[in-house]
Amino acid sequence: MTAVQVDAQGMFLRFSTVPDGDTVVSKNEEGYVICVPFPDGFRKFVTDGKAFRFDVDTYLTMDNPKASECVHLWDENFTDAEIDELTKPRPAETSELDLLKQRLVEAETENKRLAGESNANQLALMELHMLVLSVMSPDEG
Repeated sequence: MTAVQVDAQGMFLRFSTVPDGDTVVSKNEEGYVICVPFPDGFRKFVTDGKAFRFDVDTYLTMDNPKASECVHLWDENFTDAEIDELTKPRPAETSELDLLKQRLVEAETENKRLAGESNANQLALMELHMLVLSVMSPDEG
């Protein structure tokens, strides 16, 4: 079962795994191991240095609650501005396949341009050759 390690003040430290059926909250040397799921949407905002706080003090006043009764004890440790920044729509990231397709189109376009230049250079070379032949006397050629 996924659990969350928090410090003594209930601040998120990291995710961890504990055996199923473990107690809802257990104390350890770093603080507490919390076996209470995050409310929907919380986990996606966990970042280095900023995350969530579990209200350990309130939990300790409760009489042997079930995990489902403790979900409301999670508190976001973000300002409103930080939440707005985290939840604002972001431009979709371009997939590797889309990037490769774009590169292929660019390569094909460049290939056509180079092929056109090559044909023009060949025609110019043939014209130059014809000009040189017309200037030269038959004995020189």
